[in-house]
Amino acid sequence: MKKFINKFNVFISIVLIIFVYATVQGVYQPMNKELKATTRENFVLQAQANHGILNQYIERSLEAANGISSRSMIREKIIEYQEGVTSFEELQAYPKPKFMQGIEALYDVEGAVRTVEGRRVVDYGDVKEQAYASLLSDRADYRIGGEEENPMLIVVSPVMENGEVLGHDIIQFQLTHILEKINQGRILFILHQTGEDETVHAQGETHRVFDEVLADDGFYTQFTIPIDDYGAHLYTRIDNSVLYSKVDQVTSDNLLRLILLMVSMFIITNAVILTSANKLVQKKEKTAEKYKTIASKDPLTGAFTRLHFDQWMKEYAQKGGNEEASEEVKPVVVVLVDLDDFKEINDTYGHEMGDKALRYVYEIFNDTLRQEDFVVRYGGDEFLIVLNECEEECGKMILERIRERMVKYNVLPFSLSLSYGIAEVRQPDEIYGAIKIADEKMYEMKGRRKKK
Repeated sequence: MKKFINKFNVFISIVLIIFVYATVQGVYQPMNKELKATTRENFVLQAQANHGILNQYIERSLEAANGISSRSMIREKIIEYQEGVTSFEELQAYPKPKFMQGIEALYDVEGAVRTVEGRRVVDYGDVKEQAYASLLSDRADYRIGGEEENPMLIVVSPVMENGEVLGHDIIQFQLTHILEKINQGRILFILHQTGEDETVHAQGETHRVFDEVLADDGFYTQFTIPIDDYGAHLYTRIDNSVLYSKVDQVTSDNLLRLILLMVSMFIITNAVILTSANKLVQKKEKTAEKYKTIASKDPLTGAFTRLHFDQWMKEYAQKGGNEEASEEVKPVVVVLVDLDDFKEINDTYGHEMGDKALRYVYEIFNDTLRQEDFVVRYGGDEFLIVLNECEEECGKMILERIRERMVKYNVLPFSLSLSYGIAEVRQPDEIYGAIKIADEKMYEMKGRRKKK
């Protein structure tokens, strides 16, 4: 039964593993893949939304710069300078208060400059010429510049009159605040110039950037959007462990629930089978014990049968082959007992009275013998008594007590007497010879009684 249960457990375990593997491959991995694709789409939408915030900021900055450049008094003064009515020094002095007033009304301005015919008329802060030289034209334009840790938005707005360019206003906005605004949570937005180094330093860490619109290197997912016409891009990137944390959590939780469910089913099924098997085993053991008892006990007298004695004799004889066990073996006395004139009792008083005589004799044996001794019904009216840890003289004394009690307590309508033979066993391998000797002695005693 144990082998069957072990095989069943192995079979169920294999089925459980195959089922979980098939479920992971056929259900959970496709589901995880689909959820991650949806999560990436949401990430792209968020990146595009933040790109929109940055674009709105750029458009407002262009409008602010255009508002300063479109003032009529400024245009009139520049025209007077170009016509020679006003000197360059007078041109520098006139617009400065108004220009500074307009610049200071704007947010995040790092620097500003107004140029006329390539000459700086008004300066505010530090604006380098190479930052805006390529942007000077007859239309408003912008580009991203500055350092990685301090990106700038450089806006150029032309001062126009009747379609002619009179000068330019260059305003440099700091982008740190707007990037801090959109850099919320654990999503990082980086401004970087394409064609420069493939790594960029931002927020105290070095990050690698990719040219692809949507890229995943196994560690980070990045979405790239161009910001200006001069190679600047907005890189939106996030750690994959953060991006897919909820997806992985949902998948792992569901998988864990499935495994727990399967294990619970396995435990319950195993418990039911084990309980049923144990009940069946116990029932069989009880049945086997019952049949063993029936087979080992004589139904008439209650003495042990030859089957029980043969089993005991095999076990006792095996001790002779074990050196350690043979050293501990103590002497045993075997006694073969025969009820005298039993045939005449049956013939005279009937078999029922003969059965009573056998039961009475066994009761005397059982009441007289020690707990470690036992009696075997060896034949029709023959009994074999095994006296453990006993020598021959001890056996004779016990047999004499049996004979005395049998006479003393006899209530049957006839007298009873016994013939017996005693043999002592010192070694287990002597048991078979001892029984033969006891049998011979018993018949010698029976012969002597008949002669009397």
